[in-house]
Amino acid sequence: GKHEDLIRFYNTWYRPDLMSIVAVGDFKSTNVEKLIKQYFGKLIRPSTAVSQPLQHLQDFDKPVVNIIADKELTGITLSSFWRNQKKPSNFDETTYKKLVIKNLLSGILSKRISDLSLDTTSPFMGARIGYKQSLPTAEKFYFRASVKPNRTSEAFEALLTEIKRVVDNGVSEQEFSTEKRLYIEWFESALKSQETLSHHVYLGSYIKYFLEGAPLTSLAQDYELTMAALDSITLSDLSGQMKTWADHQNASIFLTAPTET
Repeated sequence: GKHEDLIRFYNTWYRPDLMSIVAVGDFKSTNVEKLIKQYFGKLIRPSTAVSQPLQHLQDFDKPVVNIIADKELTGITLSSFWRNQKKPSNFDETTYKKLVIKNLLSGILSKRISDLSLDTTSPFMGARIGYKQSLPTAEKFYFRASVKPNRTSEAFEALLTEIKRVVDNGVSEQEFSTEKRLYIEWFESALKSQETLSHHVYLGSYIKYFLEGAPLTSLAQDYELTMAALDSITLSDLSGQMKTWADHQNASIFLTAPTET
């Protein structure tokens, strides 16, 4: 790109009608409001509106593999992302139910992977698994593991095997019940300690409201929506979600290590 492209990008998108400032913390709101007006109040809204195109990521012809070797790295990390296209949708009770399903399934998968990593014979020392929504039109299922030296292939196979086990057989009633209990306990604990909750809990709600059009709900309202969703979620819902994540067309694999391995 050229310098002119940067200027054009700035002038097109850096405008007050496309901005939102969220401040969360233990401070006097009048002082923070004064600072916001001081540093952002001079921005002028352009007279012409700008249309925001719906972004779509291109499908891969085949899995994308990236290997990065850096002698300054202290360990081996294996990551894989499986991207699915999705249709943007309004945020309603059905959407909230799907969100709870994904969170429950992520929790169950995380517990399984954590248990595997505790085995002394495991090829990886720790792992994370879950999902992310990078765009309104794309969602990524992912896993990431800290791999033991010279056991990268074993680690990849072990993680894929466990994921396939869930795709083929679903999760157990006991896993489902346990994760629901933990999910409810988190909300009940959060409701009792709202004044000391981490800032990211509140920031996340405002960011989703501004970027995704999600409703701006209180923690108490989220608890009510969650309890209503949990009453109607079944094992087949979790199984269906796992199959959706696994039925991807866009896989990427990243390996970072001190040396090529």
